[in-house]
Amino acid sequence: MIVATLQFGALPYFPISTEINRRYCERHGLEFVVRGPVEAPDRHPVWSKVAIALDLLERDELVLVLDADAIFADHDASPDFLTRHLNGSAMLIGADGTGSANTGAWLVRRGPEAFSILNAWWYAPRRDAAVAYRWPLDQAGFNRYVLGKFSSSIAFPKLAELDLVSGSFIHHVMARSVEQKTRALARARAELGLRHGWD
Repeated sequence: MIVATLQFGALPYFPISTEINRRYCERHGLEFVVRGPVEAPDRHPVWSKVAIALDLLERDELVLVLDADAIFADHDASPDFLTRHLNGSAMLIGADGTGSANTGAWLVRRGPEAFSILNAWWYAPRRDAAVAYRWPLDQAGFNRYVLGKFSSSIAFPKLAELDLVSGSFIHHVMARSVEQKTRALARARAELGLRHGWD
């Protein structure tokens, strides 16, 4: 499995989440990559994570994409915690509090259906310019144009079954200011450091 995160700009919490996720990947034998945005002038840079996943699926069977404000909160938990939720599907994505898919953490398995899902998602801003630059960007594109069309190939458990926003395994520090995210992630890093004896 490759764990990938997209970063652009220079936000103060980037080094914190990067360290946390890199340490998890090292502990569990996963490859961790940080990528910058791809050249795509017709959309916001955050859409790059879809293109990054398409590229990385050429190298590995499984790719987990995390937003730069999402972290592995439990470093003892195996990656199997996620893969078993795939249940043979091409993609796993969690819900947010509204019941919509949250694109801050998602897992894809290489295969024709995965490439179809990701290509349809990447095409969404060309189909609907409103999702290219208007928040919530790729999340809106996914919920409007991908989730329903490919529902039979996407594992989309209810929040009570798998929480990829504020859960015990992956925690997505979303909908907060940069300062609030930085403080929350610094606290998480300090707690994990104490638990696991980090320097």
